[in-house]
Amino acid sequence: MKFDLTPSEKLCKYFFEHGLEIDKIAESGKKAQQAAVQGLDLSAFTEDPLSVLTQTIQVFSEDVLIPANSDLAIVRLPRYMPVKNHSHDYIEFIYVYDGRCTQYVNDIPFELKKGDLFLLSPGVFHQLSVYNDETILFYIVVRTSTFDTAFLGLLNQSDMLASFFSHTLYGKDSNSYLMFRTNGDIILREWVLNMYLDYQKQDDYSGRMLSIQFEWLCVHLLRNHIEHLAVNNHDKKITILPVLNYISTHYQNISMNEMAQHFNYSAGHLHRLIKASTGKTLCELTLVIRLKHACELLKNPDINIQEIAEKVGFSDSSNFYKAFKKHYAVTPAQFRKQLLQENTQKET
Repeated sequence: MKFDLTPSEKLCKYFFEHGLEIDKIAESGKKAQQAAVQGLDLSAFTEDPLSVLTQTIQVFSEDVLIPANSDLAIVRLPRYMPVKNHSHDYIEFIYVYDGRCTQYVNDIPFELKKGDLFLLSPGVFHQLSVYNDETILFYIVVRTSTFDTAFLGLLNQSDMLASFFSHTLYGKDSNSYLMFRTNGDIILREWVLNMYLDYQKQDDYSGRMLSIQFEWLCVHLLRNHIEHLAVNNHDKKITILPVLNYISTHYQNISMNEMAQHFNYSAGHLHRLIKASTGKTLCELTLVIRLKHACELLKNPDINIQEIAEKVGFSDSSNFYKAFKKHYAVTPAQFRKQLLQENTQKET
């Protein structure tokens, strides 16, 4: 789809080509300065929601762009508009529909190309402006509560990935971001465009439709592009996702030394990488995985509890009992009994 320049984009382009400072002219109110734009209508800025970013505000709340009755919004970044360095309290997806651009996160440049989807966490200062006709960017802005339900909620069966994403997006790192290199995914590209076009309708069903479309977007990213994920990890020699996959596969009998040898890295550095990426140690991650698998096995009354402890990696059943009760506040036997009672109630 082709996007012609809107009146405000034409105005911004005029300013850019003539070396005029758009915000100073717009805010001055002086006729002499406004005459410099040759009669172009400054009120044209109101047609673009993101024109608010030309003002002096640095931190934006979710209500700036997201309607009161909606969980998210999708807008197109006006071309030639100089966006100032700013942050916000919502989650932001930046999708490059066409062209190329440079995103600055705390003055660090990141080159984005067609198909890239850049996910920014709340509180991160960044800026991105487009000074050509060809580049088209869409911003999907999402309330954190909605993101936690739609995106992180999909990971409730994968504690390691949930820990990784939560720690990356809500941790203390001031440069937190995720970047999906979707490599020209046509389905995703058309889906984002349809989200934008549907959002423009603003009828009684737009908010609900957009929430459904966003959940599909999250599923599609996790299913098809998790391996193409780039994170704010300064370690260039190893990435965390293969490590998490390794832990998920070998959780029953795993050691830091064996894993370090597998990845040809030092145990100390691997420990720091896991802790920095998930907020948890290897022992904490494997314990949660073992207990979750134990819960699944407890649904089968034909497997005794000692056998379950061994299957999930506990050499001592008493340690299994202690860990299970500490985590779930009930013993494995009590947990199984509760499951049996719930199933009986459902049948009746």
